[in-house]
Amino acid sequence: MKTLFLLNSASGKRYVSDKAIELIHSMYREEGKVVDTRFIHFPSLEQTLQEAIDDGFHNIFAVGGDGTMNGVGTKLIGQTEEVGFGIIPTGSGNGFARNIGFSLDLETAIKQSLNPQSLVIDTGLYNNKPFMNVAGIGLDAVIAADYANAPKRGLKVYLSKSTRSYLRYQYPSYRITVDGIVHEYENLMMVVIANGNQFGYDARIAPKASLTDGLFDIIIVKRFPMIHVGFMIGRFFSGNILNSRYVEMLRGKEVVVESDQQVYGHIDGEPIWEENCERVDLMLKKASIKILLPNSLPLSKKNKL
Repeated sequence: MKTLFLLNSASGKRYVSDKAIELIHSMYREEGKVVDTRFIHFPSLEQTLQEAIDDGFHNIFAVGGDGTMNGVGTKLIGQTEEVGFGIIPTGSGNGFARNIGFSLDLETAIKQSLNPQSLVIDTGLYNNKPFMNVAGIGLDAVIAADYANAPKRGLKVYLSKSTRSYLRYQYPSYRITVDGIVHEYENLMMVVIANGNQFGYDARIAPKASLTDGLFDIIIVKRFPMIHVGFMIGRFFSGNILNSRYVEMLRGKEVVVESDQQVYGHIDGEPIWEENCERVDLMLKKASIKILLPNSLPLSKKNKL
């Protein structure tokens, strides 16, 4: 089976891409497998992917972070018979890759891509923009925009941006309609529409979310006192966020989020800015992309995805 690796040289340092290319060709040659590596040129990405499929590449891996995962993977939605899609994580948060079990060690992740397992999963639409992992509205979107413009990346920078955004954030009211049932909220911090279970860095905003259950986990985070910031951060990283009295979870396939203020959003960590946007429509697309999983992933873990 032929495998193509698409590398985003802008994700991480260039020497990482050079090392990845060397390791990919060495490991795949050793296994007697056909492989190719190419750098991503986003304006012509759709053409590149179609040519790869026409040339018989059935496994396509993106090498990069969550933004790369979204940029490449969402263009393969609906092609579950033709191709499988995987991610070798070289970004900062790497939320999707962590969720499905890929190692953050480059050599190990490439080894895990040999003879991969596969799984057909759900995806989502945010105002008709596709996403694979998590979409968010509110503070997490403001943090995503702030973080995207940061000259440096990493967990320490992410936490710093989160604290800064928290201190200056205004808390709007929302009407959230889930499968036709209306819920009214005031002073919300964020509304997260989760297909996967985490933002990245193992910050599990939706610890019960499944990529295959045909439902979004909608996580409602209410305004909480500043004195609880450290405690809430701890809950994110321990996977206990749902135990907080400031958090509520809904489940559904179709979600409408409305506000009387400008709505700020993100998909898979990439900020979404739509001028004069006071409404977002989200829809789940059941079993819409085949993803590639590590060859070492235990069946017990695969069954929980």
